[in-house]
Amino acid sequence: MQKDKIGSKGISQVRAFLNKTGILLFLLSFIVYGCGGDGGGGVTQTAPVATCTINLSGGAGVDGVGGNGGNIDALKGYFDIKISQSGTVDTSFTVPTYPTPIDLGTEPLIVATNTTINVIPPEGDDPAAKTPYMVSGDKNLYISDDDGMIADEPPVTGIQVNAGVTLIPGLNMNTDGNTGQDMAQINLANDFYLLGTIKTKDLTTGTVGGGVVDTRHGETATIHDKGSLSINAYRIVMATTGKIDISGDDATGAEPGRGGDGGSLSLSAKNGGVFLNGGSIDTTGGNGLGTNIGGFGAGIYISSDSVLINRAPIDSSGGNGTTGGESGYIEFDASQSIYNTAMLRSNGGVGSAGAGGAASTNGGIYMYSSSASIYNSAELITNGGNGTTGGGNGGCIDIYGAEDTFAGNITNSGNISANGGYTTTNGNGGDGGTIYFVPYGGSMKTSGAITANGGTCPGASSVGGSGGSLEISSYKGKDYKYTEEIAPGPIQVTGNISLKGGGGSHGGSGGHIKAENHYSSDDFRPTGTIEFIGYNGSPIINLNGGDGTKGGGNGGGFFAYTEDANFGGMDQPTGSIFNDVSIVAKGGAATVSGNGGHGGHVEMEAEGNAYATSTKLINSGSLDASGGNGVDNGGSSGGIYFYGHDLAQNTGAITANGGNASATTGTGGRGADDNIEIISSYDVLNTGFITANGGTGTGTNASGGDSHFVSIYAGNKVTNSGNIYGNGGNAMGTGTNGDGGIVDLFSEKAVTVNTAALISVVKGSGGNGIGPPDPMNGHIYIDWVDVTPIDGTLP
Repeated sequence: MQKDKIGSKGISQVRAFLNKTGILLFLLSFIVYGCGGDGGGGVTQTAPVATCTINLSGGAGVDGVGGNGGNIDALKGYFDIKISQSGTVDTSFTVPTYPTPIDLGTEPLIVATNTTINVIPPEGDDPAAKTPYMVSGDKNLYISDDDGMIADEPPVTGIQVNAGVTLIPGLNMNTDGNTGQDMAQINLANDFYLLGTIKTKDLTTGTVGGGVVDTRHGETATIHDKGSLSINAYRIVMATTGKIDISGDDATGAEPGRGGDGGSLSLSAKNGGVFLNGGSIDTTGGNGLGTNIGGFGAGIYISSDSVLINRAPIDSSGGNGTTGGESGYIEFDASQSIYNTAMLRSNGGVGSAGAGGAASTNGGIYMYSSSASIYNSAELITNGGNGTTGGGNGGCIDIYGAEDTFAGNITNSGNISANGGYTTTNGNGGDGGTIYFVPYGGSMKTSGAITANGGTCPGASSVGGSGGSLEISSYKGKDYKYTEEIAPGPIQVTGNISLKGGGGSHGGSGGHIKAENHYSSDDFRPTGTIEFIGYNGSPIINLNGGDGTKGGGNGGGFFAYTEDANFGGMDQPTGSIFNDVSIVAKGGAATVSGNGGHGGHVEMEAEGNAYATSTKLINSGSLDASGGNGVDNGGSSGGIYFYGHDLAQNTGAITANGGNASATTGTGGRGADDNIEIISSYDVLNTGFITANGGTGTGTNASGGDSHFVSIYAGNKVTNSGNIYGNGGNAMGTGTNGDGGIVDLFSEKAVTVNTAALISVVKGSGGNGIGPPDPMNGHIYIDWVDVTPIDGTLP
C-alpha cells in the first residue's frame, strides 16, 4: 500500500506517472568508494577499516566569497554518542528464498510469440476467435470468443510472457485528463510471470475516444512518447531474462526533435509478493535532437502486500538534450521487508546548451516498508544533470523501515549519491539532494559512501550549489501481536560522507547532518547508541568555510547532545559522549580582498536531569575553530564548548585562533571569540593544549587581534596539565598590538590543580600604535585568585 509522502520527506502516492529519466546505462551495480561497503549477490560485506572522512566544507569563491561550512547540527540521543576512529559496521545480510509457485488461474494467457494487443471501443466488435484484446476504459484483458459481443468472455486471470518474446499491450485507460488513453492497465486475479519483454505503444496510438496530449510539455504527444503501464496481480515474478522497457525514444531527423518521454510503471502485488529476480526496468527519457530538449523520465511504483525483492537494475533518468530532461522517481512500497541488490538510477539529463535536468522535481528514490525491515546493497543514484547554463538539483532518497506500524531495521552497504549537477559555461550549480534514513523499533546501519555535493560553476556571478543533507531519525516501534512499544535500536554509520558546497564565483554552502535517536516511554532506559565509526582520514570531519578571492566563508558547526529519557514520570540516566576524531571548522581565507571567514562552533554536551555517575564527556580528538586569514581583516575564531555532568575530560588539542590580516591597515581576528569552555558538575580533567591567540596583522601598519576567554569550571575539581595560550596578536608599523585574553580555572568543592608548563596571556608585540585603551596583558585566574605574573606567563 503506497504511502502519501509530501515535501522533502517523501513522494505522494498519487504522484502522476509522468516523470522522465536519462539513458539506460547500467554500468556497474556495485562500486566501492573509499571505505564504503561492498555488495554483491544477496550478501553484503562488512565495511573494512580504512580512512573514512566527513566533508561538509563550503565551496571556493573563485572571484567572490567562499561558501559557509556545513553543520553536523544535531547528534542527539538518550544513550551514548560515539565518534571514533576505529571499528567497523556489519551491514551483511542474506536475501531469503521464498517458494514462488506460478499460478495463472483458470483463464491463462501464455505469450509464446511476439504479440501486440489492440484496444477497441466499448461499442465495438470483438476480434477473431482466440485473439487477446482490451477495451477502452476496462482494466481487464480478454481472449475473444468471436460472438460479436464485447467483454462477455471471462477475464484473463494470469499472464506468462516466455523468454525471447515481446508483449505490447495497447493503451486502454485515461489517467491524465486526456480524451484518449495514455496507459495500459491490466488487472489479474492470479500471477504475472515475465521471462521475455513487455513494452507499451506510443502515446499517439491512444486515440480510441479522443486524443492524447503530453501534459509534461503541454503539447501533442509524439511517436517517441511511450504510454504508461500498470499491472495488478496476486504475484509478480520477473526472471533474469525479463525486461520492462517503456523508455522514450531518441529523436530522429524525420520526426519532432524533442526526446520522447518514458512511460510510467506501476507493479502492484498482493500477498504473493514481488520477485524481480533479474532482467531490467527502463522508463528513461529519450535524447533530444539538435536544438531540442531531452525527454522526461517516468515514475516507477512497485508495491507488495508482503515481501518485495529486487535484483533488476532500474533506470528512470531524464534524456539528454539542449536542456536535460527531468528524471522520474523510483518507489518501493512493501508491507513486509524490502531487499534490493541492484542499481537504482534517477538522474537528470545533460543540457548541452541549457540547464541540466532536475532529479528533485519528480525524481528521487524511495523505499517504505510499513511493517518490517529494509536491506540494500546496491548503488542508489539520483544526481542532477550537468548543463551549460545551470546544474540540475539532486533528488531525494527516503528509506523508512516499519513506518511506525511495527518494527524494522535499515541495513545499507550501497553507495548513495544525490549530487547537484555542475555548470560548464554560466549559471548556478545544482544543489545536493536530501537523504533520509528512518527506522522504527530497529537498528540503522550503513557502510556505503554517501555523496550529495553541490555542483560547481565557473561563470561570473554564479553561485555554487549547496551541499545536501543526511538525516537519520530512529523512533520506537511496536510488536505485531500486542502492539507493545519496542525501543529504537542503535544508529551506526561508517563510510565516506561528502556534502560539500560547490565552487563558483561565490562558493556554495556545505550541507548538514542530523542523527537523532528517540526513546520509548515503555522502556526503563534507552540503549540505542549513535555511533560514527572508523573515521580516521585527514581531515576527519571537515566543516571549513571555503576560501574566496573577496572573502572567506564561515566555518560550520558540530553539535552533539545526550539527554535523559522519561519513564513513569521519572527522568532516566543520561548517556555519555565519546569523541576521538579530529574536527576542523575554520573560517575560509580571503585571498585578494575582504575579510577572513569566522570560525565555526563545536559543542558537546552530556547533560540532562538524571544521572548515574556515568554521564561523561570524553574527548581526545583535535578541534580547530580558528578564523580565516583575511586581507582587510582576519576572521575571528568560533567557540568550543564541552559539558559532561559527571566528568569532562579532554586530551585533544583545542585551537581557536584569530585569522591574520594582510592589508596595510587591517586587523587580525579575535582568538576564542565565542569562548572556549570545559565544564562539569563534578570533575574536569584537561591535558590537551589550548591555543586561542589573536590573529597577526601582517600588513605594513596592520593591527593584531585580541584574545578573549578560556574557562575550565568544575563543581568538584579542576585538574589541568595542558598548556593554554591566550596571547594577543602581533602588529606591524603603526598598528596596535592585540590584548591578551582571560584564562579562568575554577573548582567549587576542591582546590584546582594546575601543573601546566605554561599558561600565557601576553599582549602582542611589534606595533607602536596606541589603542583605546593601550594594549595589555590578559589575566589568569585560579579559583578566582588573579595569579597573573607581570610578564603574562605562568609560571
